[in-house]
Amino acid sequence: MPSEIESSAFLSRLKESFTFKDRIAHIERIHPRAARRGELVKQHHADAHWMAGWQMVVNRTTGEAIDLSNPFDTQGKPTTMKV
Repeated sequence: MPSEIESSAFLSRLKESFTFKDRIAHIERIHPRAARRGELVKQHHADAHWMAGWQMVVNRTTGEAIDLSNPFDTQGKPTTMKV
């Protein structure tokens, strides 16, 4: 007789309790900078002029940038870089 850990019902409940959406929501709550960086990457991923670092998202052509150096800031600070 299989143990509870080996039963497929237990594994199904475990998988359902840790869904991808739950993990993303958790990260967004405790790491607002990471959430904002993710939004910016999604917004600009199709444009080859944009690049993302951990503390800044920058348009290499125009110099437009979002400063994400403050880990508690939920929006980032718009700024301009020299190109």
